[in-house]
Amino acid sequence: MKTVFRFGLLLWIASMLSGCIAPTMYVDRTLPPASKADVVSPAAPAPVQVLFEFQTKASPNARATASTRDRVMTVIRDSGLFSSISEEPQANQRRLTITINNFPLTDDAASKGFGVGLTFGLVGTTVTDGYECKAILSVPGAPPMEFQYKHALHTTIGNTSPPPGMTPEPSVEEAITKMIQQLVWSIMRDISKSKAL
Repeated sequence: MKTVFRFGLLLWIASMLSGCIAPTMYVDRTLPPASKADVVSPAAPAPVQVLFEFQTKASPNARATASTRDRVMTVIRDSGLFSSISEEPQANQRRLTITINNFPLTDDAASKGFGVGLTFGLVGTTVTDGYECKAILSVPGAPPMEFQYKHALHTTIGNTSPPPGMTPEPSVEEAITKMIQQLVWSIMRDISKSKAL
């Protein structure tokens, strides 16, 4: 019983210590940059139904979907590819489905974070999360078009070197926003180039 109590206390202390060591996030640079400048709007934009889901390890994550939906919708709206966007079916039957799946690329990330806490951050680590984005555009009279992209976020904790050639983001929120924007702008760029609209 005494051993169990000591182990529990050790876990609590480590979690407290690791909480004091601020993580720094980096957006991977492998995905080619995309922005509104890369998108050519159609002559006559039409409404579209947009369905979005954020997943964790290929399972729906309702909380993450709710917290990231506005960022996805803002890029689609700003692209100018559509006259309006809605989650409701449209009369013209155009539909854009986007799924972003988050999965770990670093083995045993929890244990690594625990180790950082035990050393007061003197021994740091880097944890990488992968993101797979899949988009399907359905336009009546044409086969569905599918687009796929991969991205990653790197998080350093404690005393460790940053990923080579990457710039730290000001906050976790800004890192996530930037990653999502890059994925969705890539979709908008490629839909534009496909001339499916």
